[in-house]
Amino acid sequence: MWRAANTLIMRIEVLVAALMLAVATSSIILQVFFRYFLRMPFSWPEELSMFLLNWITFLGASILLKRNGHIRVSFLVDNLPHRVRGIVTICLNLLMSLALTVMVLYGIGFFQIHNVSRTVALHIPRGYFSLPLILASLSMVSFLLQSMRDQVLALKNGNP
Repeated sequence: MWRAANTLIMRIEVLVAALMLAVATSSIILQVFFRYFLRMPFSWPEELSMFLLNWITFLGASILLKRNGHIRVSFLVDNLPHRVRGIVTICLNLLMSLALTVMVLYGIGFFQIHNVSRTVALHIPRGYFSLPLILASLSMVSFLLQSMRDQVLALKNGNP
């Protein structure tokens, strides 16, 4: 059930990130056209693009973690015996979970501090800029906890 929920969350993240990328690209193209060809620039495309880029960045980090796509140097870990490799992987996932939990806590603080003011062009609360940090970090923690559970069960059953 936990794995199915994490898979569904990742699919939603991929869809939302793709839609946000399309909207950001379209708004920039629209801004270029209106600014340079019609000489009537809008005030909101830059702000929207920054907002969406923030979301795309953190959703992308979450997606890459779940697909094991982040850059890493695994030479030492790959050469360890299977059981030791499993234990090291669990410890690394635990450290990442702790770091992400700290990010969630600081993100909540940023949200509370910045949510009192609004952006100039879009008039959205500035706290919304820290929501992707909070939500993507929670998603990554959920995935890492599920992964650690699976790894502990595999070690317990004698599987690498």
